[in-house]
Amino acid sequence: MRPRTVLFLSLCVSLTATAAGAASEIAWKPWSKEVLDRAASEHRLVLLDVGAVWCHWCHVMDEVTYRDPAVVGLVKRGYLPVRVDQDADPALSARYEAWGWPATIILRPDGVELVKFKGYVPPERMASLLEEVLKDPTPGPSAEVEPEPEPARDAVLGAELRKQLLATNDAAFDEQFAGWGDGHKLVDAAPAWLALSRADAGDAREAARARRTLEMALQLQDPEWGGFYQYSDRRDWKGPHFEQLISIQADAIALYSNAYARWGDPEFGAAARKAAGFLDGFLSGPDGEFFVSMDADLSKQVDGHAYFARKDAQRRALGPPRVDRHAYARENGWAIAALAALHDATADRSHLDRAVKSARWVLAHRAVEGGGFRHGEPAADPLALGDTLAMAQAFLALARSTAEREWMDRAQRSADFMLARFAMPGGGAGFISSEPLPGRGVFGAPVRSLEENVAAARLFTALFHETGGVRYRDAAAKALRYLLSPGVVGELHVPGGVLLAEREWSAEPLHFTVVGPRGDQRTRALYAAARKASPVSKRTELWDPSEGPRRETGVTFPKIDRPALYVCGAKSCSRPVFDAEKVAAVVPRSG
Repeated sequence: MRPRTVLFLSLCVSLTATAAGAASEIAWKPWSKEVLDRAASEHRLVLLDVGAVWCHWCHVMDEVTYRDPAVVGLVKRGYLPVRVDQDADPALSARYEAWGWPATIILRPDGVELVKFKGYVPPERMASLLEEVLKDPTPGPSAEVEPEPEPARDAVLGAELRKQLLATNDAAFDEQFAGWGDGHKLVDAAPAWLALSRADAGDAREAARARRTLEMALQLQDPEWGGFYQYSDRRDWKGPHFEQLISIQADAIALYSNAYARWGDPEFGAAARKAAGFLDGFLSGPDGEFFVSMDADLSKQVDGHAYFARKDAQRRALGPPRVDRHAYARENGWAIAALAALHDATADRSHLDRAVKSARWVLAHRAVEGGGFRHGEPAADPLALGDTLAMAQAFLALARSTAEREWMDRAQRSADFMLARFAMPGGGAGFISSEPLPGRGVFGAPVRSLEENVAAARLFTALFHETGGVRYRDAAAKALRYLLSPGVVGELHVPGGVLLAEREWSAEPLHFTVVGPRGDQRTRALYAAARKASPVSKRTELWDPSEGPRRETGVTFPKIDRPALYVCGAKSCSRPVFDAEKVAAVVPRSG
């Protein structure tokens, strides 16, 4: 919270405290598929409040709007109030993520949306809204159903559309302060990874943009505890909002690990290590699980600006801000993949051990039959794509970091679960965020998340290159045909994620193959050097000839009496490299 916001909140609370105290609080119910049945039996509308534990304006809404006597009276008169933590329910989160948090939705008992509001709604406006909808429960303009986008014919961009999208992405870069977009600044992973991928192709400008953005984003890292704040509301990165989400930490760890491996800048390596330290110190459970977030503020009296300006000892004397101690499969998957990347960049085994410990915990506590994962405890209904997707990414990362077959097998099982359970019904393009609930109005309509489809396209593309499985090639194309549909890609202000997914689909990744006995220290050293190589799109493979033939038969390697590494691009392979210290010399130079 910023100081003026705290003053505003204090005034609002003081002015309404007496009246709010006289009114009974709203008896919020949890969301379930039975909510609509109950609303029908009680002849009520559903007031759905979707927010987040760490969301400042959600707290303001709760303290001010939902304690207003007029609002409380109207809710009691005609509504079934339902509150959802979007972190806890990825299915609802995907459905309403475009509305931001808090999102306010009013529904009829048949599941038809009547009104949708984005962000904070003041008491007077909320009371008027509730009154109007009770008088006329017909859908308003905000609840209009968007037409189904026509899928793209191909999974590859045409030259003209690619040129347009690259121009849109490039125009979004802030030349003065770095980062993409001229509003909030954050560790924005998709355009940063695209810039690094373009740098791999020799684009020095994109390399400079990525590097400068990561340098500026260091202003969002807590100098005491190492976590990255959610975002800055100023272009110069100097207006931090102090929430520390595990998603932000995972993105930062992965990006700064790559930057450290790429450029050798110790400041980037330190940033990744400190963020990992924050996960261990504040977002870790006793058995290896990771938690969701740390709040921005300690209390109404001590906001984030006052709290995070203090040194470590002073903070600990006050106690830490609230930590959301839920442990979700999706969030753990993000952390696992990031820590594997940090291990690859630094050769610090402790990060890999921590990632494996989390993976074992998720397998023990969140797995469902067939290779999928539920979100949390208790089991959510329906299952959400994001959990299995994130764990498949995590398993693939562990497979590359360890060269152990177990993790690749698990990645494929999870990917196959996604194909069976989350493909768009009717053979349509893309993957849905959760299984629809038939006969439940809007909840019977499938929802596709752009970010999840970008991640799915990248995952399936990588698995196709790793395994040769045609089903994964086709699945990647399915996701891309949704992403490249005019109704989707044409609306993007920063299309970095879509461009990156299509770029990886359209080109062979750089392929590092180490040939030698698995237990030989020279083999392991070469494989460690291959893992540290920084290209965004790459494969790493360790082949021990004593274990049998390789899956891939298009490339053969000569019989050599010592371990060797080969780097193969789309058209050629390097000479054998025997010394781990010389691996970097045969990797195509980035910008």
